[in-house]
Amino acid sequence: RPGGADSGVSRGCSPTSAAASATPSPPSGRGPESTTGSPFPSRASFSSPSTPPSLSSALSAGRRGVGVLVEFLSGFVEALWRPRPPMLQQHQLPEAGEPDELEALRAESRWQLVQIVFLDTSCVRHLFRLLSLGVLQFESAALLHALLQRMLEPRRGGPPVSISPCAAMVNSSRAAAAAEQLLPKYHQHIDDISDLLIRGAPDASVPGARLGALRVLVVQILAALCELSPASALPLVKSALWEVLVEWFLLHRGNHIFQAACGRLWIFVVWHGSCELQREVFVQNRLLERLCDTVLAEGACGDHWQDVQVVRRGCGGDAGASGGGGPRLEKARVARGARHPGGLGGIVPVLRALAERATLRGAMHATPGGPQR
Repeated sequence: RPGGADSGVSRGCSPTSAAASATPSPPSGRGPESTTGSPFPSRASFSSPSTPPSLSSALSAGRRGVGVLVEFLSGFVEALWRPRPPMLQQHQLPEAGEPDELEALRAESRWQLVQIVFLDTSCVRHLFRLLSLGVLQFESAALLHALLQRMLEPRRGGPPVSISPCAAMVNSSRAAAAAEQLLPKYHQHIDDISDLLIRGAPDASVPGARLGALRVLVVQILAALCELSPASALPLVKSALWEVLVEWFLLHRGNHIFQAACGRLWIFVVWHGSCELQREVFVQNRLLERLCDTVLAEGACGDHWQDVQVVRRGCGGDAGASGGGGPRLEKARVARGARHPGGLGGIVPVLRALAERATLRGAMHATPGGPQR
C-alpha cells in the first residue's frame, strides 16, 4: 500500500478514508478495477465485523461442493444394492456364464467398491466431522446409517439382489469382513454421537417438544452399531446419554421410529450388557420401575381397571336375574382415563426380553453346576 508522508493517515484523515485510499497493488499487472471480483478481500474488508462477501461466496461454494459429494456417495451406496431391472435379468448373454456365477461376481464386485470408497479411505471420519461441525448433518447421518444397514442385511436375511445361494454366501462373508474394518471407524466417534444427542436436547417440561429427524437418525445409528458389535459399542456410550434416552423413551411414545430404535438398545443391554450397565440403566435410571408403572397404569388397552365403580341395578328383569337390586361391579362402567396417543410404544418388547432373560437365568441357576452369580 502507499505510505510515507503523503499517506492519508499522516495527514490526519479518518481511518475509513485512510483504508479506502490504501488500495492494495493489483497482482500480475492488473488494474485497480480488477480487484473488485478478486477472491482475496481487501484490508478494509477484514476490519469489518461481518463476513467478507468474497469469503462468504467461497464458503457457500465449498458447502455446495461438499453437498454434491455427499449426495453422490449416498446415491452410490443406494445403486450398489439396487435390484437389477427385469429386462436385464431376462436378456442374458450366452457367453457370460451361469446366472449363479454372475450373481456371485456382482456381489464380489460390490464389496470391492465399498472397500475402495469407504474402507480404504477416511470418508467415514470426514462424515462424522461434518456432523460435529453442523454442516450437512442429516445427509451425513443418513449416509452413515445406510452403510451400517448394508452390513446388517446379511444377518437379517440378505439383500434382495442375492437371488442365488452362492451370491448369498459371498455377500455374507464379505459383509462380515467389511464390518470388521468399518466398525472401528464408527467406534472412535461414539463420544461425538453422545455429545450430539445430549447437546441441545429438548426440555421434557416443555409441552410439544420434538426430538427432530436428526436425533432419531443418530439413535438409529447407535442401535445399528450395538446390533453389529454389542460387546464393543455398549461400554462406549456415556452415562449421561443413557439417562437422556430413558427420559425420551418414556416421553416420546408417539414417535414409533424412535421407539423401535431405542427399544432395540434396551434389548441389547438386557442380552449383552454387563451387570454394571444393566444396573445403571434399569435401576439407577429407574427404567424398569417406570416401564412397569406405565403398563399397570394403562394396561393392554388403556383402561384403568382399579377404578371400577360400585353401582346399583334397577328392579327390572336384570335385577331379578342378578338376585335382587343389590350393588354389583359393572365392567361397562369402568372409568376410562386419558391414555397416551402412542400407546405402549416399544415398551412391550423390552419387558418381554427382560422376562425371557430372567427365565433363562433362573433355568441356568436351577441346573446342577450352573452359574452361581
